[in-house]
Amino acid sequence: MKLSYKIPLLLILYSIIIMSFLSYGLYYHEQDNLKKEITKEIEIRASRLQAELINTLEKKDIFEIQRELSWVSAISEIFCIFVADEHNQILYAGRMDVKGKLAVSVMPHYDEIIATNVRTNNVPIIVPLRDQNFMAIYYPLDLSKRERFGVSFQKIYTLFILYNTTFKQQRLEWHYLKGKILILSFIILSAFLLSLFLNYHVSRRVNKLIHLSQEFSQFNYKARISIQGNDEFNQLNHSFNEMAKRIEEKSHDLEQQNRFYNALAETNQIIMRTTNYRELFEQVCQVTINTIGLESAWVVFSNNKNDDNYAEIISIGNLCECPTNFHLSIKELKSGRTGLISEVWLHKKPLIMNHFNPNLISFSDKKPRYCNVASTAMFPLFQNNQIVGVFTLCSSIENFFTPEYSKLCEKVINDVCFALDNLELKITTSNERELFKKIGNAIPVMILLNKIDQPALSSNYEFERLMGFKPDENWEQIQQLRTLFERTDEMRWHDYDMLSCYGEIINTSWALINLSDETQIAIGIDLTERKKSESAIKHLAYFDPLTNLPNRRYWNEFANKHLSFEKNLLINPLALLCLDLDRFKIINDTRGHDVGDKLLIHVAERLKICVHGKNMLARLGGDEFAFLLLNARETEAIAIAQQIIDVLHKPFVFDKYEIRVSVSIGIACAPQDGNKLEILYKSADIAMYYAKQERISYAFFEEKLAKKLEEDFYLEQSLEQAILNNELYLVYQPRIDLIDEKITSIEALLRWKHPERGEISPDVFIILAEQSHIIYDIDDFVLRTACNQIKDWKNKGLELRLAINLSVKAFQRDNLFERIQNILLETDVCGEWLEIEITESAALYDLNLACDILLKIKELGIHLSIDDFGTGYSSLNYLKSLPVDSLKVDCSLITDVEKPDSMNHKIVPSILFIAKNLGLKVVAEGVETLEQKQFLKQLGCDGVQGFYYTKGVLPEKLEELAKEFHWFKV
Repeated sequence: MKLSYKIPLLLILYSIIIMSFLSYGLYYHEQDNLKKEITKEIEIRASRLQAELINTLEKKDIFEIQRELSWVSAISEIFCIFVADEHNQILYAGRMDVKGKLAVSVMPHYDEIIATNVRTNNVPIIVPLRDQNFMAIYYPLDLSKRERFGVSFQKIYTLFILYNTTFKQQRLEWHYLKGKILILSFIILSAFLLSLFLNYHVSRRVNKLIHLSQEFSQFNYKARISIQGNDEFNQLNHSFNEMAKRIEEKSHDLEQQNRFYNALAETNQIIMRTTNYRELFEQVCQVTINTIGLESAWVVFSNNKNDDNYAEIISIGNLCECPTNFHLSIKELKSGRTGLISEVWLHKKPLIMNHFNPNLISFSDKKPRYCNVASTAMFPLFQNNQIVGVFTLCSSIENFFTPEYSKLCEKVINDVCFALDNLELKITTSNERELFKKIGNAIPVMILLNKIDQPALSSNYEFERLMGFKPDENWEQIQQLRTLFERTDEMRWHDYDMLSCYGEIINTSWALINLSDETQIAIGIDLTERKKSESAIKHLAYFDPLTNLPNRRYWNEFANKHLSFEKNLLINPLALLCLDLDRFKIINDTRGHDVGDKLLIHVAERLKICVHGKNMLARLGGDEFAFLLLNARETEAIAIAQQIIDVLHKPFVFDKYEIRVSVSIGIACAPQDGNKLEILYKSADIAMYYAKQERISYAFFEEKLAKKLEEDFYLEQSLEQAILNNELYLVYQPRIDLIDEKITSIEALLRWKHPERGEISPDVFIILAEQSHIIYDIDDFVLRTACNQIKDWKNKGLELRLAINLSVKAFQRDNLFERIQNILLETDVCGEWLEIEITESAALYDLNLACDILLKIKELGIHLSIDDFGTGYSSLNYLKSLPVDSLKVDCSLITDVEKPDSMNHKIVPSILFIAKNLGLKVVAEGVETLEQKQFLKQLGCDGVQGFYYTKGVLPEKLEELAKEFHWFKV
């Protein structure tokens, strides 16, 4: 936090602390004063009342005593007042209804011990109660002594007053608040003014110094600040500026020296790789310009000592320019006619000119042109101790060549002279290696040539391309490679990992060939890509490319390896967990496969948390994962299953979606559920299928589950042929209006008569159908059959609305609306005679999607209702959002609804109240008794259906019943 923020915050905090102490003291000071004032006022009132009461008691004027007490009790501060005798019985009181009662029973605050002390000692006592707003006052009423039958008596009564100090306390609170506001305002104003003063005189200057230090941290030493005044900040400002100036000068010198040393290093590298004079001079001149920062560099050079020859001039730079193919006579150099060049040639000493004059250098009519050269340095070039040229450096800065810089330049020139001495030998050597390079560069393998009498190795193009350096540029790795060759036989391949200059590990394999006692050839092959390919192929073979988890193949090998030790399974049993995401296909279909893939990746990341020790997690395919738990019994398997459920409970959020998933887990244990992977996996898969069917989180394998799976499979296969074989049919159950006992609509119920098993419950075969594509065919069958029945009844003069149930999956079809519309057109049925019932789960899966589909269906005139209400989420949100006309209360809520002690007796009225307020019709399902019907009628239920009237029957039977009981509306 900035200082400009800290100062006012600290001052305000300090002010609040001071204010708290001051207000605390003020409050307790006022409270002490208030206690004294209240006590004094009470003593005055009580003393006066004591004297009046004593006089009145002596007169025995009961009415006067009662009048005085009533008058006193009317005072707002007096909460209670009465006179008690020595037995603490109330004689007189402000309220007539308490006379004759014990004081403690009337006033719990009355203390008999204190009253006894008051009467005994004949002194008043004032006691503050635990409640700070009340004070208890005990005053003695001493009656004068009287003689009766020769005996003196003295009576002392107790006057008790409960005094209310609330109004006084409120005054104290007001004084305290007013004082606290004044103190707080004064302190905050003082802190604000002080913070402004400190911020102006301290923070602003400190911020300038901080800004300057930040510039220094970024190596900007040219930054300066200016702080006015004669205080310590001004001195610190001056010190900072002086330090910056010195650092800037020093950094400039260090930078320039670094440039010279870099030039020296680059020159040495040039010397190692060049093979002719022109290349050497051109590259060295280029280095002096690019690295040192000079503007021009040029060389006069001749490697022939004969005076009849010419010296070649090589020029690089911008400040001076030489004519093309210009040569200078050796005679001219030695005669002195070329000015300073001749002077350096003849005296063989460097010449430094920090104030350069171009006229001092003369090349007759073909002299170079100079532009803005301010300083120059000329150095003689020697070869075998004889001068062969002059190296000239030019700069546009005066006094550039200081003694220190001149010495560094001279080091560069000395290295060039050393190169000239050895250039002929290097050229000869390079000619010998030229043949090797031509052959080696044509072969796509790495080749190194080693000669015993030469320290350096020769390499071909492939080696330099892969490694990015020549052998003499990375001596350490080459030495390690040579050591490897010394320990091996000829033509024996050895793998060796080398580090290229790009920082990459190159996997190579080398073999050695001894051509002679003095010459060796090492042949290397690049294995990097092959090893990467092998690694990638192996990874693809054993790991899932989406989640990077082990795949089925890797998991099978791992599981078979541990299941192969049958004897150990009794001691160290295994547990196999197969898990499958519920409704994952729906997510893929509605959100897209990209979202599905992202969800699988996130699920895999969370499941990795549940992997402990040597256990394995794998993705077997799709949304199916598997755990293999080593040395785990049922308790450990349950713990892992519960952990999986917990980590997947939190919703997944990515992009614009929030998705909640549930999981079904099947558990099989070895050896009791199988000692082979195929058997164990099948057992876990059966348990998982059972958990998904029963909608539970996890289940262990049992033999009866396998039998149930076989039965379900048989029924599912039979169900595919049921429509074609006319085994499916509809029965009809009427809904009766409770007011006129007439049919309001009829519900179509699906039935299946199996040729071998007989009637099969819809609760069984509908679940099987929803797990496959068969449900879509069943939905179309029900819709088309219902529409044909509507048409048939209409032809008979019966206009009845027919209700059908659509499956949950029906609302996940893209073409549901089109299917309904087409079937209505095919059967020539108007939509107003059709009613579609949807379940809560179908609507809640995707509320927005459901609303869109239902609005389109509503446009066809079709009546919509919520079926089985009360068994799902029963959310008011979707009731107000969905465009439905009615809701059907589930039959489970109608059971015992007429009994006052049942929970349904309380729930059903609430449902009807909510539905009526939302403008929805209510139909009760499963009505079986007259009592249920009458209770629902009293509640205002619109309609009922159930066995009380009839079960689902064929259309002919329904027509007979309707005519018999007059259910048809005339």
